[in-house]
Amino acid sequence: MHTFVFGTGKNGELKLITEDFNPISPGLSSYKEDPSIAGESLLPLLEKSKQIVPAHLHSSTPVFLRATAGLRMLGDELSERILDDAREILRESGFRFDSEKWVALSEPIFSLHDETRSPEP
Repeated sequence: MHTFVFGTGKNGELKLITEDFNPISPGLSSYKEDPSIAGESLLPLLEKSKQIVPAHLHSSTPVFLRATAGLRMLGDELSERILDDAREILRESGFRFDSEKWVALSEPIFSLHDETRSPEP
């Protein structure tokens, strides 16, 4: 899980202050034998993020899930069962979770570290 903390620079621009990365291993695809417990693997990551993000901001902080090739290789039915369990955990996490837009893009639209580019309108 990536947890980002943003602030504003002296000119009001968005600035990345800190980034915390905690991968899970094994990944969600390892729950192919029991998809109903896949979401539980996200709980320690969500708890870590709750320690970083101030409590009063949890409900306004979006959470996204990025699936990797391992999960896609399981096939539609099995991967959907795993993802359903993950969605339920994310809905109950206290963070903002939009089940219609829950998978993050793999490639950013722009780099926060590239000061010569600005986000697309």
